[in-house]
Amino acid sequence: MKIKPTNIFYTAVMSVFLCIGTSTSNAENYQVRDLNDIVLAPGVAPELVIPGIPLPSLKITSSESMVTVGDNFSVIVSVFDMLDEGAGSLGGYDLNVFFDPNLLSYGDITWGNQLDLLGLGSFQFADDSNAGLGSINVYELSLDDVDSLQLDDFVLFTLTFSALDAGTTNISLGVNALSDALGNDIYYRDIDPLTVQAVPLPAALPLFASALALGFGLARRRG
Repeated sequence: MKIKPTNIFYTAVMSVFLCIGTSTSNAENYQVRDLNDIVLAPGVAPELVIPGIPLPSLKITSSESMVTVGDNFSVIVSVFDMLDEGAGSLGGYDLNVFFDPNLLSYGDITWGNQLDLLGLGSFQFADDSNAGLGSINVYELSLDDVDSLQLDDFVLFTLTFSALDAGTTNISLGVNALSDALGNDIYYRDIDPLTVQAVPLPAALPLFASALALGFGLARRRG
């Protein structure tokens, strides 16, 4: 098998449920315009990449670019430009999400549905044991044959965070493994980090809220 993820459980599941690729390259399916604009999946030699067809890309976006301290917001991890033909579907992934634990606190995860299109299920796991250190490991492995059904662009998962303190921070993505339906490596474009700015609650707002509550209480007593 070509993929060599760092997660032991992911490796074991891939070995059991995915077909082991026998070819030395799937470069005919995943090609690039510019070698400087890609990241190669683990174990893939640069000479196997042939200029031509655009690669899939992973993107990390947010429901808000600016949040108030104490508020929750969503971080969406998606894949774009998956190919329709051959081994053009996403069969599994093993990703790390990195963030500043001094500014952000991880809440929960909502999974996408494009790796379970036939109702056969998928292995899903989000390891938040290192969330206090600023990283979450997320992986999913499809049990479907999704080549002809999967969309080109879709959401892998959505994470919920809350802003702990004011400041500007990046949320970035690290790829341990990205595979097609046959367990072959998928080449992918470089991934830009997401920048989120947390701003403090306006100083006058708590005072205004307290005054409003006090006035409402006095009005009720008089009534």
